[in-house]
Amino acid sequence: MARCIDPMITTGTEMDGEGEGRGLGPAVEREGPANVSIFVKVQPKARRAAIEPARDDGHGRLRLQVKVTAAPEDGKANAAVERLVADALGVARNRVRVVQGVTDRLKRIGVEGDGFADAEAIAARARGLAPDRAMPDAE
Repeated sequence: MARCIDPMITTGTEMDGEGEGRGLGPAVEREGPANVSIFVKVQPKARRAAIEPARDDGHGRLRLQVKVTAAPEDGKANAAVERLVADALGVARNRVRVVQGVTDRLKRIGVEGDGFADAEAIAARARGLAPDRAMPDAE
């Protein structure tokens, strides 16, 4: 399956010059004709749920910073991440899944689009997630 990579999202680290020229992988990628991958770093048991700007994860990839109030036990934090991302992107919750890093803080979130145009719109919304955009933690 061919993989189409979107440009890197703009973050605070890139604006001040730290991310330029380092060849960091993007935080949002198109996967095939109808899917989107979003790379995140999760902070469970946070004071409030929020999606914050992407930062270098130290392994050559930009990752959105996702904070959830749920504890990392019995899949509760992963479920909270899926709900938060789905709500932020305006897609049904059953279209968002943790597809890599189930037991790790570094995760790849898969978002299923309904065809090419829908996946393009989802990728655009994912790239546009605003800094310090606090979301209510959906329980």
